[in-house]
Amino acid sequence: MQEKESNFYKVIFVDPKSTAFNDVNLKIEGYQRVFEKREEYEYGDKIIKPKLVLYNKDGAGKIAENNWKYWASSMEKIFFS
Repeated sequence: MQEKESNFYKVIFVDPKSTAFNDVNLKIEGYQRVFEKREEYEYGDKIIKPKLVLYNKDGAGKIAENNWKYWASSMEKIFFS
């Protein structure tokens, strides 16, 4: 998503239904290792802000409690939080 008339982009990685699998916390750890070193990244004249979302409207499933910040139960939480 690009903010209107700016060079700021938000890249949202959405993983639907992943909350049901045991390896979901390993996915989160991998994302943290790669993308949480900095809040924003520069690519040419662009500013990129990555975000991970594990979408499941039925609950957080097997996501460890300390990783619940990555879980969303609605589309609004994905795009407007």
